[in-house]
Amino acid sequence: MGSVFSGNKIIEKVIIPKTVTSLSSTFQDCSALSEVVNTSQLKTVNYAFYNCSSLKTIDLSSCEILGYSSFGGCSQLENVVLKACKRIEDNVFSGNSSCLKLKTVGDISHCESIGGWAFQGCSSLTSVDLSSCKTIGSSSFSGCSALESVGSTKLLTNIPESAFYGCSNLQNIDLSNCTSIGSSAFYGCSKIKHLNLDKCTYISRYAFAYCGIEEINLSSTKTIEDYVFNGCSSLTKVTGLKLIKSLPAGIFYNCYKLSSIDLSEIESLGANCM
Repeated sequence: MGSVFSGNKIIEKVIIPKTVTSLSSTFQDCSALSEVVNTSQLKTVNYAFYNCSSLKTIDLSSCEILGYSSFGGCSQLENVVLKACKRIEDNVFSGNSSCLKLKTVGDISHCESIGGWAFQGCSSLTSVDLSSCKTIGSSSFSGCSALESVGSTKLLTNIPESAFYGCSNLQNIDLSNCTSIGSSAFYGCSKIKHLNLDKCTYISRYAFAYCGIEEINLSSTKTIEDYVFNGCSSLTKVTGLKLIKSLPAGIFYNCYKLSSIDLSEIESLGANCM
């Protein structure tokens, strides 16, 4: 179904024919729409419910692809039932305004990719399962301040910029297979205390600024940029500085409890590095 109801400000309830398996811009800007029936058979949804600001819940248990901005601007959306989703594209739950009330998206353990800004600003979302996820986009979970758990992340080899920026309740994340971490990826994740960076060779600026990290081993890291651990006030011990010859500016700035660090291999120190 194409954009047949797009812009309709009156319609409140829709019963979708059971033969329909795909929606594209179908209910865009239907601001009064609060109930959609017969959605469990839908396979793909693209921009379909953008700005449906009265919609609170929807069953997409058969949906495999959530397309661009499908629920952007759904300010009252609280619950989406997913079970078969394999791909969540850019801005699905953000866009014109984020889904601030979104609490659950069901089971996304089969999802292999999540696009940029997909869940940006979903500040009521508490958990997701990324156990099948191989790629996530920039700022994909930025501003998800209630997010506590993301499940297994062993398939992620790259964490892009601002992916978990401001996820202040995120407690654990497995980075054991991650080789690169983008700028501000975990900025402000104050409850993360332990990290495994055994395969991480590159860490961009501000990646772990203001995290709750207590100890860190950087034995695999070859390139590290400015202010990576700035404001990590619980950090006490740093080991493995063997492949890094220069400490960049502000890397351990405001790390007040740092008491153990071996600089024997370091050749130069940047401004305010400690």
